[in-house]
Amino acid sequence: MDVLPPKDVDYRRRMLDTLTQSPPSPASWEVGANCNFMIAAARLGLRVAPAGHLGVDVYGAFLEQVLQEEGVGRLRRIAPIPSSSSSSCSSDTGGSSSRCGGSSSHAAPSDPGSDSSDSSSSSSNSSSSSNGGIATTSTMDQTLLCFVLVDPDSGHSFCSRYDFGPWPLLQGITAFEPEATQLLRGSKAVFLNGFVFDELPLNVVRGACLDAISHGSAVFFDPGPRCHTMLEGSRREALEVVLHLSEVVLMTQEEAHTVSGEEDPEAAARWVLSRPDTKTRWAVVKLGAEGAIICVQGQGGGVVHRVPGFEVEVTDTVGCGDSFAAAVVLGYINGASPVATLTLANAVGAATATGRGAGRNVATAAKVMSLLEGQDFGTAAGAGHNASRAVVSDSRQDVPTAMQMLLASVSQTVSV
Repeated sequence: MDVLPPKDVDYRRRMLDTLTQSPPSPASWEVGANCNFMIAAARLGLRVAPAGHLGVDVYGAFLEQVLQEEGVGRLRRIAPIPSSSSSSCSSDTGGSSSRCGGSSSHAAPSDPGSDSSDSSSSSSNSSSSSNGGIATTSTMDQTLLCFVLVDPDSGHSFCSRYDFGPWPLLQGITAFEPEATQLLRGSKAVFLNGFVFDELPLNVVRGACLDAISHGSAVFFDPGPRCHTMLEGSRREALEVVLHLSEVVLMTQEEAHTVSGEEDPEAAARWVLSRPDTKTRWAVVKLGAEGAIICVQGQGGGVVHRVPGFEVEVTDTVGCGDSFAAAVVLGYINGASPVATLTLANAVGAATATGRGAGRNVATAAKVMSLLEGQDFGTAAGAGHNASRAVVSDSRQDVPTAMQMLLASVSQTVSV
């Protein structure tokens, strides 16, 4: 579009209605949000599957097809399939694209070869009433869409139901379907972000997390760009609850400041770990091109490590944080050191930044390994880099196995 829309709420609401009624061509559709995480995780060799909600429409079918093609496990629905279905027609609309998929309760993965199932999730939005613990109105047919608006200078703006409510968007859900609950219970890790509180009531999220934790799952939480809505009232309570339950918390520098009130990212990470009776073991703050810091639970407020980023030619940063998170999950559940994990995560984020767009455009494991092979880590991880080179050059290894070995070789060298 020629000019991005103003921030006026009424104007943007009208725009959302117009775009929904006359969507862009399917050629411009892409999955996003936690689908970025799931695709990146699958490409790194993790077994991952979604627990969430999709509408019975062309967008839900598109999203499921993309995830299946990317090796992501099938969706376990947190609510029954609606009794009615809806469809949408498509027409060419210049200057916008449609991104399918939100976030819900997400389980993330176990290691390759494990028999346990794992998941991360996509969900749809709804304004609905409650009947027997589930949402029942026909709006449950609809998959949540986010329209990405782009101007001639590549400026971006987003337009979706998340901005307008009513919240939670899936108001009628009071408990997960048994199949989704079993998926979370069988996972080594459960990944969710702050968008989940736009979609589900706090008691549903808390119950699902506690149940998964009681069966051995670790919760990973990324507050995301919606954390500015979590500063007071029930939203603040929701933030506090999930921070308390999470073994790993991931934030951008801006999000860390919003969540903790601390300007300094190291102080913000220490704040997360210093909360009374917290389960958090790692607090990660992403610093963009500068890399990331990680604060590891321990005496004296935790041990902080700063891991530099990778120098690449940046094309687009969309999806970098989601793919970064997938690498953190990979390292954590495989017992890698914090520094080795962040080294890999920085590489995955950097490799994603070299492409344009998210979804199917996030980094491949082969691109990540190529970036690691060509990187001079310096004295801190030089030997680990040499060990990784041997793994990368061994063409007999399939990508997931090579990535696991790569992580192990880097970990052996830079463990602290």
